[in-house]
Amino acid sequence: MDSESLPNIHDFPITAVLRTLERDYLDLFVCGNDGQVYTSRWSEGYNGRIHLSRWSEEYVWKPLRGVTSPPRAYVAAVARKPSQLDLFVCGQDGHIYTTWWSLKRDWHSGWRDIGGSFPSNTHVTVVARQPEQLDLFASAQSGDVYTCWWTKRGNWSSLSQGWTCLGGRLHRKTASANVAVVSRNPNALDVFFCDEDGQVCYKAWTKKDGWYLHWRNPGPSSLPSRAFITAVSRRPDQLDIFACASDGQVYTSWWREGDADWSGVRHGWKCLGGHFRPGAHVNALATKPENLELFVIGNNGFMYNAWWNPKHGWDYWTRIRGHAMSGGRTSSVSRSQETLDLFVCDYDGQVYTLGGEISKDSSFQFAEWCSLGTLPVTRQVPGPSLIPSNSTTDGLLDTRSGSAAGVQRTFPLQLDRAVTLFGKHRREEYTVGWICALPVELAAAEEMLDEEHEDLEKDENDNNVYTLGQIGGHNIVLAGLPAGQTGIGSAAVVATQLKATFKRVRFGLMVGIGGGVPGKEDIRLGDVVISQPNQGHGGVIQYDFGKATPSGFERTGFLNSPPPALLSAVTRMRANYLRRKSKLSEYVSKVQNLPEFTRDNAGPDILYEASYNHVGGDSCEMCSADKVVDRRPRKSNGIVVHYGTIASGNRVMKDGTTRDGVSRDFGGVLCFEMEAAGLMDNFPCLVIRGICDYADSHKNKRWQSYAALAAAACAKELLLVIPPADVAKTRTVE
Repeated sequence: MDSESLPNIHDFPITAVLRTLERDYLDLFVCGNDGQVYTSRWSEGYNGRIHLSRWSEEYVWKPLRGVTSPPRAYVAAVARKPSQLDLFVCGQDGHIYTTWWSLKRDWHSGWRDIGGSFPSNTHVTVVARQPEQLDLFASAQSGDVYTCWWTKRGNWSSLSQGWTCLGGRLHRKTASANVAVVSRNPNALDVFFCDEDGQVCYKAWTKKDGWYLHWRNPGPSSLPSRAFITAVSRRPDQLDIFACASDGQVYTSWWREGDADWSGVRHGWKCLGGHFRPGAHVNALATKPENLELFVIGNNGFMYNAWWNPKHGWDYWTRIRGHAMSGGRTSSVSRSQETLDLFVCDYDGQVYTLGGEISKDSSFQFAEWCSLGTLPVTRQVPGPSLIPSNSTTDGLLDTRSGSAAGVQRTFPLQLDRAVTLFGKHRREEYTVGWICALPVELAAAEEMLDEEHEDLEKDENDNNVYTLGQIGGHNIVLAGLPAGQTGIGSAAVVATQLKATFKRVRFGLMVGIGGGVPGKEDIRLGDVVISQPNQGHGGVIQYDFGKATPSGFERTGFLNSPPPALLSAVTRMRANYLRRKSKLSEYVSKVQNLPEFTRDNAGPDILYEASYNHVGGDSCEMCSADKVVDRRPRKSNGIVVHYGTIASGNRVMKDGTTRDGVSRDFGGVLCFEMEAAGLMDNFPCLVIRGICDYADSHKNKRWQSYAALAAAACAKELLLVIPPADVAKTRTVE
């Protein structure tokens, strides 16, 4: 078996097992660089929270000697009952070995050989269908999958009748990265692997009918050859499988009892986005029957989380704050429906854990990474560089003490989100252009990024300065207008240069602040307006463009509508809002560490009569309270989003009477701004504006920061409902 068939030959795969007796116990297992298996144990304490002092001193990486495996071999472990642990590993001789622990007798002295003839780095998989039943699976050099089983009465089947061949060589000529197996009930087994053509094969067994005769396909896929497959059964009638495809995105296919076939067969695999190493290990966990949690370590070394439940659907990739990890495979357990624990072993043998607790919106909130010490083995990393040479991004690779034979790494770097150490991407990987006019708008946009990327080499023909990053699997280019140069012409120049530099951009977003138009729509400060075709207009009108005639000024011209992909996303976003699935408040609340962006800092929301002009100074302290429009208070301070026509022009609108007149002329305008008209015909985009004033003489800057943040949060929510795979199918702006 060659190294390409492994998910990553430099991983320290870690295995976590949960047992519950009078309290919870967690057991960890890792194979070190010396080929020995090490274990550590935690018992519940301190209100059930993981705490370093609760890891048993007796089991601080205790070696379980007696077998020599290849360095960093995968250790399969299972607790078939709370008082029993069983471990399995492939030895240097290609045989499978097992040892076990019981509450009464502690660890068995030594490892038992249960036969087999496998590549020495085979990924062994074990499942316990019942307390007195174990089923073991491994992939042979021929490409066939083999199984053996154990019962309390009959011992290991491999010792009496050899390993049973399930076939598989018709789909590949060598062993797979792994064989994923789930037991959705005591009388069923489902087995999966990825073949050389990147297609997933599966075979099922039931107690009634035995094994399927042939391997089947749960839907055509485009995975790397022999990619790592993850399978989960969250209910007896449900199966979900996950894999990271050749494009670096995660895909899933599922089966439900009663369905005609797998979803991948009926509708194709569903894309969940992401930007990971092709074939990367996807850690999937069902904390309860109606919840799925996914974890993947990105090329930048950070952990990413996506989750699903039937109420919210999929919430795509969010970076978990904290350490950058150089490991590739993680393990997770759920001690209750409200808690989970993650584990990873770094390339240098440093083990970390991270706890999470469920929040009000059904997502998990994670604490800080906690070190559980270092394996008592050499910290030398063998072989080539940690990140494959054909990777499109550089991971957080510390090569300060590297050598030709390997790389020495220190403790993972503790990074703040604002530090752009996420590796360089190619210009061709950026698909979304996001333009802001003011520094406060750019700052708000940057706060919405899931990650920031390193700057690219500057194009001598491009005067723009960019911030590069990612939201929900979309690679994004942020560009601001030159200082002091707002308006339609300046926006058009910035968009033109962005298109020329990033030729694969599919569409744009113009995001920032604007002046609201009170009227039929109950628009308030801090609300958001999104351009949408209305009254025969494309969503944005240039209200000061036209010609002088004897009868007066005649407005002419028509601006293009936003791209269909963005309008479809608006429909989905509006539906989510109506179903109370919006996360705008959550995105805004994450920036509470910047006081200038808080709603409390913005001050009161006061609307004056349209014909009443401002009286003196920067504030409205001298303006008459009798001219304030009496409006019914809202029940909450949540962000309200409006959809309709946005008026764009080269002049600042600062007169209530003129504002209302323009609005009437165009059948109802919701917002005024100064840049969008320069983009719509040459840079297909959607305009998103946070309301910071009422486009009258009373305008001031107190609401600008919060309004900019509200608009940026709205743009993020919009992007998160657009599958990255759909963006890739959209024409470029060229």
